[in-house]
Amino acid sequence: EQADRLERLIGDLLDMSAIESGRPLEVDVAPIDLSSTVKRAIRTFEAARPHAQVTFADLDLGVVVEADSHRLEQVVTNLLTNAIKFGQRQPIDITITREDRVARLSVTDRGIGISAEVQAQLFERFLRGVSSKHYGGLGLGLYITRTVVEAHGGRIRVSSEVGQGSTFHVELPLS
Repeated sequence: EQADRLERLIGDLLDMSAIESGRPLEVDVAPIDLSSTVKRAIRTFEAARPHAQVTFADLDLGVVVEADSHRLEQVVTNLLTNAIKFGQRQPIDITITREDRVARLSVTDRGIGISAEVQAQLFERFLRGVSSKHYGGLGLGLYITRTVVEAHGGRIRVSSEVGQGSTFHVELPLS
C-alpha cells in the first residue's frame, strides 16, 4: 500500500510539474466504454484496499466517451482515494448516467462533507479542505483530477454538506 501511495505521489508531482510548466497534459484518446474503465479502476483500487466498500451501479451501460483510459482510471482512483479518506469507512457509491450528449460519473461518500466556502476552491493546487494533521495528502489529487477531466473536454463539480458526505460529478462528452 505504501508503494502504491509513493507511485501515485510521484505521478501526481510529475503531472503537476507538466501542468505548471505550461505543457498540455498528455492524453491518448480513443473510444472507450466508461463502465469498463471504471470497473477496472475499482478492481485495482479494491485489491490494494480490501477494506473499501465500493458499490457500482451500472445505470447506463454502453456509455462510450473519447478518452484516455489510463487517465480516466487515474480520475476514478483519485476520487475513490478521497472518498475513503474522508468517508469515515462508510460505503462509496459510483454511478454512470447519460444525459443528452454528456456522460456523468458520480462518486458519493457518506463522510465528513465539505463546507460551501471550501467547495468554491476545492479543485485548486495545494488546497486542502481539512487539516493535513488529521488527513494526509498534499492537495494535488483534485487539482490533477480537474486538469485531466478538462483535458478531455469535460468538467468536474462537487455537491456536499458538512456531516452529510460528498458527491463528485465528472461530466464528459459522449463519443
